[in-house]
Amino acid sequence: MKIKVGILGFVFLFTLHILLHHEKAFSALQKVNLGVYGAQVRDITAYNNSGTTEILIAIDSITGVYRWVSGSSSSWQAVTYPTIVGKASQIEANLAPGYENDIYTIITETSSGPQVYGNDSGGASGSWVGISTPITNPNILLGHSSGMHIGTFNGDIYRSTGGVTDSFDLIYSFGSGTEIPLFPYMMQIPFL
Repeated sequence: MKIKVGILGFVFLFTLHILLHHEKAFSALQKVNLGVYGAQVRDITAYNNSGTTEILIAIDSITGVYRWVSGSSSSWQAVTYPTIVGKASQIEANLAPGYENDIYTIITETSSGPQVYGNDSGGASGSWVGISTPITNPNILLGHSSGMHIGTFNGDIYRSTGGVTDSFDLIYSFGSGTEIPLFPYMMQIPFL
């Protein structure tokens, strides 16, 4: 006797097989409540802190950025609130040599519009400062070995090759009516 199994049956059987025989692959996952209700995670970044992976998230809540703090009572901590009040739309670690501990975020819904903030202490609470270069309508961040990049809703790209207190230089402008929605993977742009 032959049994016919359609595509849905195959997917069901395959999923069942994975769940029954590979439970160890799922056992390390842990759900942790942030304690923030009605908000969404907008972005996530991680960086290597002397062999420990640090994780930070940007959330759509006035409490902005959270950092995972491991230890005896591992938990998520709000690291921008209450010093900076506003929703975080982007978060990125700098990948330039010597600045790997620098974290940048775009906080929206501030009284003066979206602003970029930096932290040279791995995202720790109390160390966030506004960047020194005024950038209108920041939209996207990218950490790269050549520095931290900021794209704007106005079609401009800025880069800093230093730390959070160093200035950003305008390196390219696409002109009015343009928006930088994302940076291509690996930043294969010749002028960088």
